[in-house]
Amino acid sequence: MIVEGFFDTNLLIYAVGKDGEAPKKMKRVRALMQSIRWAWSVQVAQEFYVNVTRKRKGEKPLTHLEALVWLEAFDYAPMQENTKGCLALALELKERFQLSLWDANILAAASLVRSPVVYSEDLNHGQQYNDVQVINPFRGSGNQQ
Repeated sequence: MIVEGFFDTNLLIYAVGKDGEAPKKMKRVRALMQSIRWAWSVQVAQEFYVNVTRKRKGEKPLTHLEALVWLEAFDYAPMQENTKGCLALALELKERFQLSLWDANILAAASLVRSPVVYSEDLNHGQQYNDVQVINPFRGSGNQQ
């Protein structure tokens, strides 16, 4: 399996337009989804569901069924499962790079699907974590794809 990028939760949320900054970011994420072979993880799917169905001030959450429709729409992309191996690698990354377990698990999942890049706003843009580099796809005009 050749994967060119791994998507963090926030990108999937932008893809459905569930954020106040959505128009430009939604277009960017959707274009990226169509231009590369991307992957995600069970953790990302879980975080996506929780965030898009949660009530937030001034925003109407997705219903359970609407969230499921989006999860099914993303299901064409390879998904890394939560495994003992993924947890073990995440724990190593957490300690080495002083990350939260959740962020380390994203990086571990990306590594296990052999993605060279994690697309995320939440991690340090340009940072290399072992074999995975973080790219913020909304940063500057030199967006990497």
